Amino acid sequence: MKKDTHINPYLGTSDVENMYETLKGTRKGITSFIQKAKEIATRSKGGAYIFKDEEALFELFKAELPEEIKRKRIRYFGELVQMIS
Repeated sequence: MKKDTHINPYLGTSDVENMYETLKGTRKGITSFIQKAKEIATRSKGGAYIFKDEEALFELFKAELPEEIKRKRIRYFGELVQMIS
């Protein structure tokens, strides 16, 4: 069986959870946040949520965690992604 070496350039639910937890410093409130995030995600053929719209996801983070975004001085989505890299 050939190993799948395809790299998915999109974020998954675990990535979004990691960003939330890193930004907030806790998992408190994550269930509600992920439910909102899933509304802007697409579903893969396997049923997993994939976050392709980085702008919409960043807007959600800014709306739900404005103080944390301000405190960490995050200006664009790439900076948020770098926090979990």
